[in-house]
Amino acid sequence: MTDEQQYYEDDFADESEYQEYLEEAQQPVSDSRRLAASDADEKVGGPNWFFRIALGILGVLVLSIIVAFIAYNEVKSDRSKPLDIKPYPGMEIQIDEQITGGVGHQYYQGFYEGLTPDRLADIEKHYRDQMDSCVRLWQFDPEQFHTIVCDKDRSHNVLGFTQFARLRIQPERDGNGDLTGWVTIDVDLQWEN
Repeated sequence: MTDEQQYYEDDFADESEYQEYLEEAQQPVSDSRRLAASDADEKVGGPNWFFRIALGILGVLVLSIIVAFIAYNEVKSDRSKPLDIKPYPGMEIQIDEQITGGVGHQYYQGFYEGLTPDRLADIEKHYRDQMDSCVRLWQFDPEQFHTIVCDKDRSHNVLGFTQFARLRIQPERDGNGDLTGWVTIDVDLQWEN
């Protein structure tokens, strides 16, 4: 028994019925049969386009939610540690403490022999480049400032993230207002815990 014989014996009563089927399958399809088939497809597949579009929109929505969830967690984990403020060369850490979960304090001190206003401006620039804003505080003369306050805030009020740093650069001055060479950096930190 050949494969062809096995085939028509499984699906057709006899070989003549199988031959009729083959002849009909090889005849060109008439326009009226084609039109009837497309009408049937429209009736059967009519609501399918709506279902497919709804399924596609649902898929895009689910994918968007997953991406938003991953992005939210990535940003939140990035805010779960204090900002890393690089100290100026020569500054030595005196205090590095975590007061409570998400709140910390650092205190640096450095001595610079023959500290000049230019060197102090270099220290200020070092921290200004890392921070969002810096302000000089003085009493009588802007060149005789006593503190530079700098802030960096990466908090997000709507999403509830906190990551903030405030530092104070304080050059020590003698009774005449001259620089002694000592500079302190006081840093307050807050972050998402």
